Amino acid sequence: MKYLYLLTAIALGVSGYFAYQDGKLASIHPLLDPNRATGEDREEPALADTGGEKPVSPDDEPEDKGPGASELRKQQLEAERKKKEEAEAMKKEEAARAKEEAAAAKEMALAEYNEKKAAMEAEVDALENQYAQFTDQIRQAEKNRYEQERAWNAQKIKTPDAEKDKLRAASDQYVDQIKAKQKATYEAIKAKKSDIRALKRPR
Repeated sequence: MKYLYLLTAIALGVSGYFAYQDGKLASIHPLLDPNRATGEDREEPALADTGGEKPVSPDDEPEDKGPGASELRKQQLEAERKKKEEAEAMKKEEAARAKEEAAAAKEMALAEYNEKKAAMEAEVDALENQYAQFTDQIRQAEKNRYEQERAWNAQKIKTPDAEKDKLRAASDQYVDQIKAKQKATYEAIKAKKSDIRALKRPR
């Protein structure tokens, strides 16, 4: 009878062992999981194959966190420096362009001033020439009048006084007309010279 109990105990032990190896007892308690019990033993050969170092899996690789705080600060300072340089360069370029535009505008204004002044001076020259012509005409008329008076005085047969007076009146009227034109020309010359003096030279 004892022999039968012994055989039964051995049979139960063997069946329990195989059930344990097959993992059938893991659902009863985690400690009955053969994989858990032998986990360290299974890792040792792998460590031995890698020279005692644990192989690095893709999950174990260090994550690339990008540049550090100091590198970010350096990049920020560099970006600010470039931005400042670009702003200064743009400011200098705008100042140079404004200077060129101002110089061009001044040059254009000076050219317009010179052109206008030259045209007005040419008008003055023309008026002065006209004034001189009137002066010559008056002198010639007065000379003709003088010569006519002398001719009348030298005549043996005297010209009637009525005819002389008529010729004298025509001569006086002619001279007065020329003098009126000469005076108007003189006033025009004065006005034109005043306009020239009023011109403002660009600075």
